Amino acid sequence: MDDDKMSTNKISGLVSFHMKLTQGLDVTETKFDTSATLYKKNEKFFLFFNETNFEDDSITKCRYEMDDNSVRIRRDGPIIMDQIYKISELQSGYIKTIYGQLDTKSKTHRLSLEILDATLTLNLDYDLFVSNERAGNYKLTVIFNKEDI
Repeated sequence: MDDDKMSTNKISGLVSFHMKLTQGLDVTETKFDTSATLYKKNEKFFLFFNETNFEDDSITKCRYEMDDNSVRIRRDGPIIMDQIYKISELQSGYIKTIYGQLDTKSKTHRLSLEILDATLTLNLDYDLFVSNERAGNYKLTVIFNKEDI
């Protein structure tokens, strides 16, 4: 992708989202494709897309702030989340529900951000702790492909 163009223009495209959550012996996978917008500012990439809850059709707005060293994911919907991910560092965050706020921590095992041609790929592997209890291991892949014009 042309860095000069990305720094001044929003790029429309498609996100392919894949998350694998392991909790003990239980494994849950979530996959979906949706439209997205990407732009670059001050050496960071910003990715915006909406996630639809398949059970109740509610919408969660997702914002990913990414560079080579860290990722910050913000989700705003029925559940609000703000979490930072950095390799080998415990990072504080939170989850807000109608019942209140829960403190979270993430321990990131793998973080890679690759940009090739019109594709941006984010891979994250992390453990999430909620109220100091391990909630599970998450393996997340988000692929953004620029729309053909």
